[in-house]
Amino acid sequence: MEQATTRERLIGATERLLREGGLSAVTTQSVAQRAGLAEGTIYRHFDCRDALVACTIGERLPAEFDALIDELSSHVGTGDLEANLRDFISAALPFFAVIAPFVGMLSANREVAARNGALMREKGKGPRRSAERLQGYFREEQRLGRIASGVDVRAAAAMLVGVCFHHSLIAHVFGTDPLGLTEAELPGVVAATLVRGLAPR
Repeated sequence: MEQATTRERLIGATERLLREGGLSAVTTQSVAQRAGLAEGTIYRHFDCRDALVACTIGERLPAEFDALIDELSSHVGTGDLEANLRDFISAALPFFAVIAPFVGMLSANREVAARNGALMREKGKGPRRSAERLQGYFREEQRLGRIASGVDVRAAAAMLVGVCFHHSLIAHVFGTDPLGLTEAELPGVVAATLVRGLAPR
């Protein structure tokens, strides 16, 4: 039981550091200090810092994104479609701001990436599940006639997630979106453009 408690303390400390300062704030020393544990304790549970971060992302953040999708899905057939998508994008951007640098870390550590991918699939989490749930939302709106019957819901879900991830990744790397869209402007502009393509003719 003590071992599980220690692991949770390490993951909790890592999550808080990620949210406060991003990936650069997470070192084995900072995690141990935040968790109130000796730095060596980390290596009894995780191979390296990247493995700790991967587990934290995999265990804590998918539930947060699922909650955003649940909130969007709760508005199926109600309210204004454009406003619903705008609110989703606004809420999703902070999530992707945490995810974006993590993806860069995984691309540089294929072993950890493979393990993380396997863990996510085993737990029924990850990008594929999120994409399927978003597709389900668009499919329901389509069934109700609020989205044109000819729209490919896979593409609609990909566009919605893709623009959030792209903005967050580019902003992380370059400090600003090269398209000139601020985080305040992006949700409204993207939602309006997407709805124009989705709307029944």
